[in-house]
Amino acid sequence: MIDSIITGMQTAFLPVSLLFTALGVAIGILGGAMPGINGAITTALVLPFTFHMEPEQALMLLLGIYIGVQYGGSIPAILIGTPGTPAAGATLIDGFPLRQQGKAGLALYTSLVSSSIGTIISGFVLILIALPLAKAALSFGPAEYFALGVLGLTMIVSLSEENIFKGLFAGALGLLLSTVGMDEFLGVSRFGFGLVDLASGIDPVPAMMGFFALGQMFMDFWKPPQLESVEGKVKMKRFEKGVFRRLLPTTIFSGIIGVIIGALPGTGASVASFVAYNQVKQMSKNSHEFGSGRLEGVAASEAANNGVTGGALIPMLGLGIPGSGTTAVMLSALIIHGVTPGPNLFISNPEIPYSMFITVFSATLFMFLFGLLYTRLFLRIVLLPQSILNSTIVLIVLTGAYAVERDVFDIILVLLFGFISYLLRRCKIPITPIILGLVLGGTVERSMRRALIISHGSWSTFFIRPISCIMFILAALTLVAIIWKTYIKKGSSTGSANKDEKTAKV
Repeated sequence: MIDSIITGMQTAFLPVSLLFTALGVAIGILGGAMPGINGAITTALVLPFTFHMEPEQALMLLLGIYIGVQYGGSIPAILIGTPGTPAAGATLIDGFPLRQQGKAGLALYTSLVSSSIGTIISGFVLILIALPLAKAALSFGPAEYFALGVLGLTMIVSLSEENIFKGLFAGALGLLLSTVGMDEFLGVSRFGFGLVDLASGIDPVPAMMGFFALGQMFMDFWKPPQLESVEGKVKMKRFEKGVFRRLLPTTIFSGIIGVIIGALPGTGASVASFVAYNQVKQMSKNSHEFGSGRLEGVAASEAANNGVTGGALIPMLGLGIPGSGTTAVMLSALIIHGVTPGPNLFISNPEIPYSMFITVFSATLFMFLFGLLYTRLFLRIVLLPQSILNSTIVLIVLTGAYAVERDVFDIILVLLFGFISYLLRRCKIPITPIILGLVLGGTVERSMRRALIISHGSWSTFFIRPISCIMFILAALTLVAIIWKTYIKKGSSTGSANKDEKTAKV
């Protein structure tokens, strides 16, 4: 393990690696500071520019973006009352009231420090948990990889927002898209409709650009967000004596919550930030003051959503399961560069995961420096007319799609997926399960068919192996828990409330 960490440090501290990490953090903060532009969209926009880079440096750039986005979302949440990312929604609860009280600088500094501490905590957890994952690599065969894929596909149901069936529909659509192209076992074309361009399947890059970026732009064209103007100068204001010591337990506790929730595929930063915020509020002696401008509220939310960054890398690198839209893009980058994610990655290419672990710490340093120096600059860019921002993003999307294979067909795919994404968003169908289904679909199918070939067609191979059997049980329990929480328990609560209301009327 020590040798792998040293190898990762040697790779992560190369001048060119530090340059890409810093560039990624800067882009990420800017992307997070733009309302409606989350980590998945930002990384999808930058992904085409990583094709000719080394795998380690490409992932450092994307990881820097991921970390920067998580912090950047707090800037508009505090300054203009509009969260830059869904995860910053909890930051807004106390951050914007602080700005209204003339304490915007203090709120921004609290967000920056808490984000940095949460990210550092996630980095240490990554290093500690990497070795057990590497030792488990030898136990994984096709049956285990298939069970992992099923577990991942099951967990993305939790991304279905208000309707579990909409989440299932979105995931099924992604799986369907993953089957397009040549069957690598039988050599026959599937769902190609006679188009040569579809023989190699659907490239995840135009799919993500269309579903994530272009779909959101279509929504904004119909209903552009209205941002308030920020008057006066905004600059950081450091803590007074004793404030940091008071906030440190909250920050560490929330960072750990973020790591734990981030390691669970299908949850994400927004869940972590609200869970941490709620827990800190419940434990506080001044819980009644939350929502009116408490620094603890800002610290809890930001430490948690940045703790998610390291936690989300655990299933992505160690198990090949992306836990969010952003890690789905990063997983696609691994596949595009010919690297197979999963437990064997720690044995076959240890320099990749361990260089990413070290990059978490260097990216945190860059995030802190950029946060101190360029917050006002990022804010001015955010406050540009929304029409200019949207037009620029659409131009980048179409240019990036063409740059993948220099094929006009990719532009057509982006436009088609963007239009489909717009229709799905109008129907309140989540987009992330589609991308996760597209990314995981190929792995699930290949692993299943290989396992059946090895076992001569016996389906029992998936249940007689302990690890795969446990994963199938976890997948079933996850489905039951989601259905119970979403329908049975919710329905019982609604029925009791209606009964009490009728009793009160009588």
